[in-house]
Order: sequence, then structure tokens, then C-alpha cells
Amino acid sequence: MVMRVMVIGGYGAFGSRISQRLAKDELLEIIIAGRSHEKANAWQLQIQATCPYARVTTHCADFNDVAQLTLALQQHQPRVVINTLGPFQGKNYALATTVIRQGIYYFDLADARDYVCGFTQLDALAKQHNVLAVTGVSTVPGISTAVLDHFLPQFSRLHSVDIGISPGNRAPRGLATIRSVLSYCGKPLLRFSRRNWQSIYGWQGLHRHRYPAPVGSRWLSDCDVPDHVLLPQRYPQLREFRFHAGLELSILHLPIWLMSWLTRWQVIPDWSRYARILQRMSQWFYYFGSDAGAMHVTMQGLDQQQCEQTITWNILALRGDGPQIPCTAAIVLTKKLAQQKLPASGASACQGLFTLVEFMDELRDFAITQQIAYSQDQCALKAARTTTSTMPRTNPTTSCAASSSVKL
Repeated sequence: MVMRVMVIGGYGAFGSRISQRLAKDELLEIIIAGRSHEKANAWQLQIQATCPYARVTTHCADFNDVAQLTLALQQHQPRVVINTLGPFQGKNYALATTVIRQGIYYFDLADARDYVCGFTQLDALAKQHNVLAVTGVSTVPGISTAVLDHFLPQFSRLHSVDIGISPGNRAPRGLATIRSVLSYCGKPLLRFSRRNWQSIYGWQGLHRHRYPAPVGSRWLSDCDVPDHVLLPQRYPQLREFRFHAGLELSILHLPIWLMSWLTRWQVIPDWSRYARILQRMSQWFYYFGSDAGAMHVTMQGLDQQQCEQTITWNILALRGDGPQIPCTAAIVLTKKLAQQKLPASGASACQGLFTLVEFMDELRDFAITQQIAYSQDQCALKAARTTTSTMPRTNPTTSCAASSSVKL
């Protein structure tokens, strides 16, 4: 039986990738929804040109208007709505509530801390209408949690987590994404540190991080994400959590860092109002960067032998495929819904609903790989030497770290 999926913002930076990928599934019918008839119809034709058997229709309306949204839902009766209309900072739950009340499953790509962390207030309503509503179906907290859940069995205690994201300069920069970043630029936010809450400022904490080749060294700064709240709740032994993001080009990243100081000093109260002009200015430097982006998750704690260990998971995206990463969580959940492999009802953040293996398997057709590096302290190495002390030494080593890389 064919399942109908409505992608609101289905021709946008992320929605276009989601609708195109799902349209290749013969068991799905896709409704590209948005305000622009021209853009929706153009994207429908492009999908059908590359995938003739795709079932794709369009519906154009103002989906922030409850009456228009309700009419669209009643007309098309989708099984699930995927909402990509960011930024979610400062948004209410009117759209999600309307979808749930129609007895329709709801997924969104929100990464705003208050929005995602408060989403459970819809839990009773979702259960009443026997549907599943999930927020944060994106890089955070969806993918970040899948990574941590995957490696957690290798720790007896997980003490700290550090996450960073750096897209390639030639990756599409949607207006909603830019507004989202600028909305907290230079503004105070709380970070979980030493089991307490520490005040930091958005887009400060400037530092360099080296990713595996070909990405290399990039600037990163502090960002506001729901993981600051959700991960300490999910992993009670966690003592420290940090999240950073950055731009490939110093000529773009460092000015935003300087802008953060103007907001911190109360010179410019809010940069998000300048998002459109800054988006245009960033395009001047499009050809100076690359199409290579990366994300890392570094986990530190005690292994099962009570020795300190560090595991770093990197995902590298080439050939402009980086934006597929934040889109893939919604794709995985939609396919699992079609296979009836998701919980029946409730409203929550996207945690524990898909695995790292499922996520990487969905990315198998893209220029995206993962690398995993392990390091252990001297107590683990000493135990290893003690175990092998009676064996002949044929290849002694003095290295204190071991690393490996895999591609799924």
C-alpha cells in the first residue's frame, strides 16, 4: 500500500533533498508543499525527469496559517507531514498541533533548544490521536544521539562529549539556516560543564579543529542546540558537553565571531534581521571554498577495564553531499514508518528512533564516509603489555594511541 508524505518546504534547501530521496521509494507518494507554485512545480518536474515512476504532486498555500494548513491536510490526507520550515527559534507549536489533531504523524527538522526541549508538551495530544510526533529529526539531536548510543557500550562511564560541524563553503546556505545561526550570535546561552550550568555566548569560544583529509583544519565557535539539555538527561554520568560549528573560510567565520562581540556589548541587539543581506554577501566568496564538509563527535570516559579512553567519530562529506546529512534522519524515520517500525504514539525529541547503522546505510549512495579514531591511556597499554609479556616481541611499539577508519 502506498503511503502519502507531505513535505512542507519541499523545494527548499533541505526539503528538496528529502522529497527527492523519498520519491525514489515506490511505496511512497510525495506532496511537495510550500508557498510558491513556480518553485513547487519546477521541483516536481525535476524529480519526475530523473525518476519517471515517482509519485509526486504539489500543494501551495501559507502553511503557517492554520486554516490553510487544515484544508491541505484534509484534501491530501497524508500519513505523515515533514516540516522543514525553519528557523524554529521563537516558533510555537501551532503547525505541529494542527497536524496531530488531524490524526497525522509529524516530523520536523528543528534545532532550536527551547522548541525541541519543550516539545513533550504535545505528548498527551499525540497519544490521544494515536500518532507519533517527533522534533529535532536532523543532525541534532537525531544523529548526535544515534552516534552516542552506538558507542556507549564501549564505555563503563561516559564523562564528556564534544561535537562540531563544519560544512563546505559551497554547500547551500538557506535563509532559514542563516537566521537560525544569527538569532543567538553573541547572546548568552547555558552549557553543561562539570555537572553545572555555565554561561557562554553564541559564536564565541573561537578555536581551531583538525578534521581528517581532505577537510583539514577549520574554525569553530560555540552554538546553541537542544543537545545542551537533552544529552545530560539521557546520559546521567555525563560531566561535560560542548557543541561547536564553523564555516570553512576564515573570511566568513571570523567576521561572525566579531559580530558576536557587538551583540555581547549590546551594540547590535540581534543580527538575524540582517540575514538576507549577509546571505547575499556570503555568495561573493562561493568559489573560494570547497564542497567538503565534516562533523565530529568526540567521547571521553572510562572503558570496561576502567581505563581512560577517547573515541572520535568523524563523518566526511565530499562532492557537495554535506546537506544530505541533516536530511537523512527524516528520510530514515519516514521509511521506518512505512514499514511500521516506529512507536505507535507520543511526542518527543528524536532520540533512540534510529541507529547509526541505519543512518549510514541510507547514505550509501552519496560521497559520505565515516572514520573512527580510538585512543587509550597508559593503564590500558600497561595491561596489554602485561598480558603479552610472556610472548616473543617481534614488533614492539611505544605509541600511546591506536586508530582505525571504517566506511559503511
